[in-house]
Amino acid sequence: ALRWLGDNTEYGAYFMNYHSRTPIVSMQNANRGDIGNALLALSSPATAALAQPILLGRGSYFLEYPEDIRLYGLSFSTTLPTGTAWSGEISYRPNMPLQTNTTDLTPLLATTVAGGFAGGGVAGALGAAGQVSHGYIRKEVTQAQTTFTQFFDQVMGAERLTLVGELGLTYVGGMTDDVGERYGRDAVYGVPENPAAASRYGSHGFYTSSSWGYRARAIWDYPNVIAGINLKPNLAWSHDVDGYGPVFNEGSKAASIGLDADYQNTYTASLSYTNFFGGDYNTISDRDFVALSFGVNF
Repeated sequence: ALRWLGDNTEYGAYFMNYHSRTPIVSMQNANRGDIGNALLALSSPATAALAQPILLGRGSYFLEYPEDIRLYGLSFSTTLPTGTAWSGEISYRPNMPLQTNTTDLTPLLATTVAGGFAGGGVAGALGAAGQVSHGYIRKEVTQAQTTFTQFFDQVMGAERLTLVGELGLTYVGGMTDDVGERYGRDAVYGVPENPAAASRYGSHGFYTSSSWGYRARAIWDYPNVIAGINLKPNLAWSHDVDGYGPVFNEGSKAASIGLDADYQNTYTASLSYTNFFGGDYNTISDRDFVALSFGVNF
């Protein structure tokens, strides 16, 4: 990483090579014995319908963590004449692994065996035993974000009010709508090619080329409220406005209210409530939670 200062603005440039900390779901075909049972089922009209369930049921999934993801970034930080702190960052990952839609991935447990059978008969089908279908494709992902922070003194009885706003945009290169190269959209929404799923959930929710959203937060500082106890009530809001991607899910929103406290800057406690809502493809839209934590600084 490099940092330098010019015209009251701090600039930065950095590079990172890292391994994914987010697990990717991948599939592995059934073994030779189970494929043999599926082929045997095909030999009789009475049992032919069991062939595909055997292949799907005897296949397996596993989690993997793709390696050697390259990250390039540029950043800046400055203060505007209004006293507003303004910072921004743009990052580029030329080989970011994106999880393929798992409803597109699962049928590969059968179609790869069927393809082997079509091309090489029984030997070709058995040759597909244990074959791995990696659940990701690497794409170029660019993300830009900018943050504004403004301080106001003596507001609502607080010594200071801090307002923070952040705007983010994600762009994914080389996107298509082809089956097998679709990303995102939780499996609970089914396969769009299935009329029943399409009529209920539609055919959207997969990653789009671009997506964006914003976040906002307000913090009030009340120092020494009671015998050395400092209080910081806070409000937060997030809204994914448009598009679907690794960070944003169109229409998803979250609101939270919290209170942070510390005693003589040593003992800390935090209580917050968060509610998630909105979004046609938001799997946590019906959830909320309360968090309580305690800490000691030493």
